[in-house]
Amino acid sequence: MSAKKNPVSKLVLQAMEKPLRGGVWKPEKEGDFIEGDLVTMGESQGKYGPQTTLTIQQDGLGYAMIYANESLKREITESKAQEGDKIAIVFRGAMKTAKGRPFKLFSVAVAKK
Repeated sequence: MSAKKNPVSKLVLQAMEKPLRGGVWKPEKEGDFIEGDLVTMGESQGKYGPQTTLTIQQDGLGYAMIYANESLKREITESKAQEGDKIAIVFRGAMKTAKGRPFKLFSVAVAKK
């Protein structure tokens, strides 16, 4: 007796066509980068108050959420990045604050839409 294959439903096919979601981008080593279209910029409530958030759609890799620290927030502001722009973010390493807390540094480049 052979088992019949169930045909893939239309709903499953629709789900398979949706872009992958990449989760939260957390760079670990110097030189880690992310590049894609800046989909949204906003704020969410973080552990210590409001925190800038970015959603980037990466070519072929889906979406990634980024929680921006002060260094990245400053770079984003100075680059005048806007939703719809192509953006590249590079993790440049970490240093310690005057109080000894680790602090991540970033560089940002933007191609205007």
